[in-house]
Amino acid sequence: MEQLNTNNKTILGITAHPDDHVCYAGTILKLQKQGYSYVEVVLSDAEESGMIKDGERVVAVEKSEQLNIRWNHEFALARKLLDIKEVHRMKLPNLGIEYSKESVMSLMEIVRRVRPEIALIHHPEDYMSDHIQASYLSLEALKVSSYSFRLDLGKNHRTPRVYYFEGVSPIDADVLVDITEEFSQKIEVLEVYGSQFGDRAHQLIDGTTAYRGYPRRVKHAEAFEIPKNYPQWEIGEMYD
Repeated sequence: MEQLNTNNKTILGITAHPDDHVCYAGTILKLQKQGYSYVEVVLSDAEESGMIKDGERVVAVEKSEQLNIRWNHEFALARKLLDIKEVHRMKLPNLGIEYSKESVMSLMEIVRRVRPEIALIHHPEDYMSDHIQASYLSLEALKVSSYSFRLDLGKNHRTPRVYYFEGVSPIDADVLVDITEEFSQKIEVLEVYGSQFGDRAHQLIDGTTAYRGYPRRVKHAEAFEIPKNYPQWEIGEMYD
């Protein structure tokens, strides 16, 4: 991802769940070295996703305990590691994220206020329904944010660069970002979420970043795909 020149060096990540930013953490850390700030929208609190305790996945967990560990401990620490400037929790139901006009309008309002230069969103062919619905919801909100529509929800804004990030399912990569220098920090973020990730998560991250690094001729890389129905624009204040 080339070094970009703009007056609003903000990245907006839109994730279904509080730990999904692990997928692209290396790229955030890399771009922050270029002066970018990072803002995140988390669509669901993931209040019913279960937990790992003492190496075993626990079937029944009180919702209050889940929220306390996921947000007050794990996400709070990840926020420091990723230096997340702002967090917006939309509190849509876990395993119940759905495309709706109300959700699009709420997300559009955030986009218009943050006015990002780059947005990172789920891929529409990822492996679970929340991620798929989050992708459709996010891309539509980014599109309508640029329209002269509902200006009571903020001045319209077109995000110049939007990318699908790679989750569990492989994507058709258009951009490979070298995160070799940031890889150890990415692993730190992963390990914060001990209630969710075990050894298999390390297998996924190690394998995926190594595979994506091979054609990039580096040790570790993260992959991104450009949405076919959202052309990339030049970056600069003339498009703000």
